[in-house]
Amino acid sequence: KMTKSVGIVMIIVIFLHFIESNNNINIDFNNNDIILNKIDDKYMSYALDIANLFGQGDFTKPIDFSNKFLIDKAYYLTSRNTISGYNYLRVGGGAQDCYTYFKNFNFTSQYCQEKNYIGVINEILWDDLITFCRKTNLKLIFGLNSAFGRNETHKDWDSSNAEELFDYIIGNNQTDVIAGMELGNEPRSTKFGFNLTGKELAESFIKLKKIIDEKFNDSLVSIIGPDVSGDLSELLFIKEFVNNVNDALDIFSWHYYPLDSEDSSDTGKELLEPEELNEILSISNSYMDLVEKNTNISASICGETSSFAHGGKFNVSNSFNDCFWYIDQASLLARNSQSAMLRQDLYGSYYGLINSTYYNAIPDYLIAEFWNELIGTTVFNVTSNNDQIRSYGFCSSNNDGSLVIVLLNLQSISADVNFSFNPSLPTNTNREDYIITADSLTSKFLKLNNDYIKYNSNLSSISSNNYENIKLPEQSIIFSKFNNITSLCST
Repeated sequence: KMTKSVGIVMIIVIFLHFIESNNNINIDFNNNDIILNKIDDKYMSYALDIANLFGQGDFTKPIDFSNKFLIDKAYYLTSRNTISGYNYLRVGGGAQDCYTYFKNFNFTSQYCQEKNYIGVINEILWDDLITFCRKTNLKLIFGLNSAFGRNETHKDWDSSNAEELFDYIIGNNQTDVIAGMELGNEPRSTKFGFNLTGKELAESFIKLKKIIDEKFNDSLVSIIGPDVSGDLSELLFIKEFVNNVNDALDIFSWHYYPLDSEDSSDTGKELLEPEELNEILSISNSYMDLVEKNTNISASICGETSSFAHGGKFNVSNSFNDCFWYIDQASLLARNSQSAMLRQDLYGSYYGLINSTYYNAIPDYLIAEFWNELIGTTVFNVTSNNDQIRSYGFCSSNNDGSLVIVLLNLQSISADVNFSFNPSLPTNTNREDYIITADSLTSKFLKLNNDYIKYNSNLSSISSNNYENIKLPEQSIIFSKFNNITSLCST
C-alpha cells in the first residue's frame, strides 16, 4: 500500500511539473500581423468624477485642488510618462448633466433630483481645476451638461451656459490645458425622464462642433463622446447617434465596469478569472463595429472604467487584487483598437488611485507608474497557450529597439514560462525583469523583486541573459524588457 501511495504522489508531482513547464509565449516578428495597434502616448490616463468637486455621490468631501500631497502624487504619475510627460484627466460623470457654470439657473432635471446632484462651478473652482492640471501636466477632458435646457416639449440642448464657459477659457488664456470637450454622460434614450433619440443627441454634438470651431479657431480641442455605458441594450440608440453625428465627433468614448460594489455577489475573486477579464471584448467589439462605419471618427477610448462601479470595493479596489484587472484590461484594450484608457478615479472613495484620507497611493497607482515608465505606443501580437497566464507585448517607452512583455500569472501556483521568438534572438540578448508580487491579494503594499516599494521608489529590475524562459511566482505580474531586439521598436 505504501508503494502504491508513493507512486500516485510521484505521478501527481510529475503532472504538476508538466503543467508548470508547458507554458509558451510566442512572438513571431515575421508575422505580417505582429503589430496590432498604435496607442496614444497618454494611453494610461485618469478620470475624476465631477461629483468630487462638491463631495457628492460616492465622495464624502469636496476635493482640494491646492493640496500639496494631491498635487505631488498626481504630478509624479505624469512625470513617469517618459514619452510625452503628460496624461489626460477626464472630469465628468453622472453629475455633469446637473452642474452649471458661474450662475445658478435653478436647473434640476428629474435625474438630478433623484441623485441629489446640485452645484455651480464658479470661477474660483474652475481656475483651481485649471491650475491643478497645469501643475500636474494633465490635459483636461471636460464633460459638459447635456441636459441643460431640455424638457419633454423642448429637446434641443441649450448651449448658452457652455458658451459662457468657453468664453471664460479663451478670455483667461486657458486653452493650452484643454484636450477635449464631452457632452453628456452615459446617455440613454430615457435618461432625462423623457425619450431622447440618438439622432437628437447627434444634433446636439453637431451644434457643439459648430460652436467650438467658431470660438477656439485653430486650438486642438477634440469633441469626445457620447460616453456610453457598457450596456449593450442601448446599442440601437448609439447606432442611430453614430450614423447621424457626421463629422461632429472626433473620438468615440465608452465606459465599462465589470463589477458593482452594490452587488454583494461580486467579491473581487472574479478579477482573476480569464472569462471575466475577457468579457469586455464583446462590448468593445460591438462599439468598434459601429465606430468603424463613420470614417470621421479618428479614435476610440475607454473613457471611464474601474473594476467596481459606485466608488469601488473596500479591500479589493484598493488592494493588490485589483492590479490584475487594471493591467490586464489596459493591455487587452490596447490590443483591441483602443487609443486610451481612463481609470476611475484619480482621487477619492475606495477606487481612487490617491486615497482621500491620507493621500496614500494605492497599488493600482504603482501599476500606472510601471506602465508610464516602461510601455510605448506600439502593441504587438503576443500569445500564450495557457489562459491562466496572460501575455501582452509592447515597444518600450524609449523606442530603442526593446520589447516589453507583460505577463500575469493568475494561478495560485508558480509557473515556468518559455519564450519562443521567431526569428530566434541573439545569444547575448539581455532581459530586465520587474516582478510584482504582494503578501496577499488583499495587501495594500506591493513588492518589486521581493522588496517593498512605494510611490516614489526607483523601478529597479533584475538583469538576466536568459532570454528563453522565466519562472513566474504565484499570482504575480511581470514586466520583462528584452533589450534592443527589433527594429520595429526603433525611432
